[in-house]
Amino acid sequence: MGETQRVITRRNKSSNRIQVQSNVLETAYPNSTKNVVAFEKSIRNNSFETLAVFDKDGNILLQNRGNETEAEAHATVNVENGILTHNHPNGGSFSDIDIQSALHFNQAEVRVVTDTYTYSMKRPYDGWGVSNRKMIREYKKELKKVSSEYSKRVKEGKITSEEASIDTTHVVMKNLSKKYVWNYTRKIN
Repeated sequence: MGETQRVITRRNKSSNRIQVQSNVLETAYPNSTKNVVAFEKSIRNNSFETLAVFDKDGNILLQNRGNETEAEAHATVNVENGILTHNHPNGGSFSDIDIQSALHFNQAEVRVVTDTYTYSMKRPYDGWGVSNRKMIREYKKELKKVSSEYSKRVKEGKITSEEASIDTTHVVMKNLSKKYVWNYTRKIN
């Protein structure tokens, strides 16, 4: 199937069955997970950004190849309630533009894959809960605060600048997710 699985060695006392747990980060729509994960596997290590939007059944609605820093979603079809996924060659979590796209297109989920992580943010049942304009202000404010903290750690030699870059966007997203009750996940590949 292309999906990595590991065997849990605990056995149920009432049966002799071995439980299998998937290492795949499930999508907002279970029927789309297999196709989304296969696409992510194909773009994970690209040196340029590539994005796609999937529907609830795992069909690609839109796909676009970008450059080293961005891939734009010029929607020519209705992509509302889709799953927007793309890669980040720099290894970081979501940018303000990624979140802006999720809100603008009212995505059910937005995902980012890197060579090390898969990031996911699923829309809450009652919606994203913030306007694009306010979210951009909040993202930039949070990024400034977190970047300052991580710059100090780099100067002190506690972490590398690459580690700081990756962790900064992750912490920004964790903080914004708490504030807006978004379901944010980072999973190691």
